[in-house]
Amino acid sequence: MTLSSFSSLFRESGPLRFMQAHDGLSALIADESCAVVDGQPVEFDGLWLSSFADSTARGLPDRSIVSIESRLATAANVLRMTRKPVLFDGENGGSVGELHALVRWLEDLGVAGVVLEDKVGPKLNNLLPDATHYPDDPGCFATKILEACRARRSPEFAIVARIESLIAGAGVEDALHRAQQYVEAGADGILIHSKEEVPADLFAFAAAFPAIASGALEPPFLACVPTTYSQVTDAELHRRGFKVVIHGNQMIRAAYSAMLMSARSVLAQDRSLEADGATASVMTISEHLPRRDLPVSTSVPEAAS
Repeated sequence: MTLSSFSSLFRESGPLRFMQAHDGLSALIADESCAVVDGQPVEFDGLWLSSFADSTARGLPDRSIVSIESRLATAANVLRMTRKPVLFDGENGGSVGELHALVRWLEDLGVAGVVLEDKVGPKLNNLLPDATHYPDDPGCFATKILEACRARRSPEFAIVARIESLIAGAGVEDALHRAQQYVEAGADGILIHSKEEVPADLFAFAAAFPAIASGALEPPFLACVPTTYSQVTDAELHRRGFKVVIHGNQMIRAAYSAMLMSARSVLAQDRSLEADGATASVMTISEHLPRRDLPVSTSVPEAAS
């Protein structure tokens, strides 16, 4: 998937569904998974590189502990397994200099776009009940979006602004105020985040967003991550105006549950027979691994000293 075709995907195709991946195997599964719905094949349109999943896969908390070199290595492994567009969770992007470097590194790898969140301060996953939120000044973050747009070599590389107003309890009006500034700064998309199980605030934002988007030369797309309101279907979210729905952590959560169950089963049963019934065989996994030519391997850019 080239950057050019990725941009066209957002402008020309219908609703898009992204799945989280954290390594080569999860990327391969997400890339090749297909279901038949109403007689039609359905698959994921792209992959999402989550900072939470990347940290968890290394046994680390989601506190920006994983180095950018390690995160870029994960991106390279995922990109080897797919030709679909890959979006990168860039957290808050760091300083302007760090942001410029990140955008260039991601472009060099072939990542399709980066999502930047408008908060500052110590990182803690925002879905945790004890998380403290430190919203960035909207004017300062709009400048960061502008700098990210300036740093990219190609306008086909997507710069997405993630708004944390609803997570922080600041309300819909604050979120819309921020969206207006970020769209004016050049954001290609807006990701509005909510941790409510019944996302009335999210839907209210989505209903008001078209008035903001219509003022842009290239109207930005709207995205969401339905982790806490997972009972809402993708179809309903699309009807509400969300072009992109990101399933942001399902693969790493599934891996955690399966590994925990298998480990406890072996200990409890004093053998692995019971665990075997809930796991794939070595032959099944081997047969699923690619025998075809993979995309050209991409080296990880060296971080600036």
